[in-house]
Amino acid sequence: MGRPLDAPRPAREPAGVPAGTAAASLEPAPLGVRQMLAYAAGELGAGAFYAFTNAALPLFLRGLTGSDVLIGLLSSTRSIAGAVIQPVVGVWSDRARTRFGRRRPFLLAAVPLAAVSLALTPFVPSLSGVIVGVVVASLAFNIAVDPYRALLADITPRRQRATLSSVATVVQFCGQVGTTLAVAPMGHGGIPPAAFLLVAVVLVAGFAATFLGVREPVLAAERQRFTVGEYVASLLACREAMKFFLGLFVLFFGLNAVVPFLTLYAVNEIGVSAGEALYLFVILVAVTGILAVPFGRLGDQGELPVPGIGRLRIGPAPAYQPLIAVGVVCLGMAALLGTVARDLPHLLLLELLAGVGNAALSVLWWPLLTTLIPREKTGVFAGLSATVQSIALPLSVVLSGFLIDTFDTYRVAFVVLAAASVAALAILLYVRVPRSTASS
Repeated sequence: MGRPLDAPRPAREPAGVPAGTAAASLEPAPLGVRQMLAYAAGELGAGAFYAFTNAALPLFLRGLTGSDVLIGLLSSTRSIAGAVIQPVVGVWSDRARTRFGRRRPFLLAAVPLAAVSLALTPFVPSLSGVIVGVVVASLAFNIAVDPYRALLADITPRRQRATLSSVATVVQFCGQVGTTLAVAPMGHGGIPPAAFLLVAVVLVAGFAATFLGVREPVLAAERQRFTVGEYVASLLACREAMKFFLGLFVLFFGLNAVVPFLTLYAVNEIGVSAGEALYLFVILVAVTGILAVPFGRLGDQGELPVPGIGRLRIGPAPAYQPLIAVGVVCLGMAALLGTVARDLPHLLLLELLAGVGNAALSVLWWPLLTTLIPREKTGVFAGLSATVQSIALPLSVVLSGFLIDTFDTYRVAFVVLAAASVAALAILLYVRVPRSTASS
């Protein structure tokens, strides 16, 4: 059994990772329910943003353009500019020292800009104006969300990270479900401006609760000086993290081939209405939310009590890596089903499998990464993870959109995901989790 969550533990740096700073040498105190919910509140806004851009925005954009490539690019939340900007934001947040902490100022600066840009987008009279609005909203959102993600490791002891991540994931998918259910009845006549405004309000409210409710640890001023080359070398020294990024790149490449076109797939290949496609998207979100906490507790403790059965044991705690592998397998199975699905039952099974895989990946990828990196660099690694997605996204969407336009079917996107799942699984299983964290 895993140790109790209320027992504070000293931090141990991963093997092969540069030693942490004095400020980062001790684990934070365990979090109570109130602090967990305060942190997770930001995911309510993030969930609204993700659901809207993944499910509703493609339907809005279809009325403005017939290009699946353009729709895929605009409806994905990771912009190409983030490949350069977000690691810089990560380094900045790692070294920032303000009265509000080092992560929360980014929430204060960027979230309102994202909300205003999104709310104004449907009132722009041209496609070029809509593109500007969507890109600005996406960029501002991502400037906020990476410091927000790094904040999890700042305030949480290692043995609570997957648990807090699972709580945040549940809240995120509550935001996704609520937003989708609110927008779906509007989808029969197109996506109206009120839907954009709703998402903007939820975005601001969620992150405001995090900004006001979370107490960041007080850190001494950073005095260390280094050149860019030295800093890059220190990042590349985290070899297992680099291998993990490669696996994430391949997996995100496959996922981004499908996600922007999922509702369009349901409408054009299965024959449901736009409103029904949004309701079906809720199934994927709901399965992810329901399984988030079990995946988090199982990942932190390596085992979980199952009523009527006993204890489900995966292995030594933390068990992030094997559970992510299970999730990738489920995503691959969903992708294979997507290539042959013909009716609603097939689509429901696809959504179920994808929800299982999405739950494992959403909850556990960041806790696993934090075991491979030094704590004082969580901000820059959060930014680098965004870079991985920012590079994978346009390449994937352009390829997928081109294949869809060429073969006149959305099923080819699932072929890309199936191939990517196999490759990602091989890479992720090759990552060696340091013994000091695997057994702690």
